[in-house]
Amino acid sequence: MKIEVPEFDARTGKDQLDVIDTDTGMVVGHLQCGLGETGPAPDYFRLPSRSISLFDDKYWGRYASHKECQSFADGVAAVLNHLTQQNEVRFVQQEPRLTRRV
Repeated sequence: MKIEVPEFDARTGKDQLDVIDTDTGMVVGHLQCGLGETGPAPDYFRLPSRSISLFDDKYWGRYASHKECQSFADGVAAVLNHLTQQNEVRFVQQEPRLTRRV
């Protein structure tokens, strides 16, 4: 699994873009880009403007840059790839051994 997060350009007028698994070509999530929000007074800190959600909001986060969003998606893909490899190993190990009775 290789997840590709699209680059966002505010001039397109779109506020939500599809995140795609390049191995299967399927849409696995969405990237929403806003103007950013400010936190409550008196600090008025700025919250990240990009929200990414993957696999029906099972994995999500808010980040300030495209690089951070892509790193998050790469991390999710690495964990899921590792889990699916572990399941394949378990199935191989659980196959019955054929022994010959003498």
